[in-house]
Amino acid sequence: MEKIHIERIIALVTFAITVVLVIIDGFFLHYGSPFDGYGLASTFVLPPIGCIASVISVKKTGSKLDVALILMNVFAFFSIFLYMFLGTMFMGS
Repeated sequence: MEKIHIERIIALVTFAITVVLVIIDGFFLHYGSPFDGYGLASTFVLPPIGCIASVISVKKTGSKLDVALILMNVFAFFSIFLYMFLGTMFMGS
């Protein structure tokens, strides 16, 4: 049985929490809510932690799964810019 690496779990959890918070912030919270903006703010805090954990895991294992986790966390980190770009495209400046 393969040993479970804590760094891999941290990277996966940080990505999942970021995605869930952005979805909740984007679709379910409205302007003026006390939690408005937490999902977008989480894109600056959690994905770098996930990237660091993934890089440590890649150095230990060399697995392609860890490389995929790095890419997923990088995408989550830049999702705020995608959100702003799409908002400008659809809603105007």
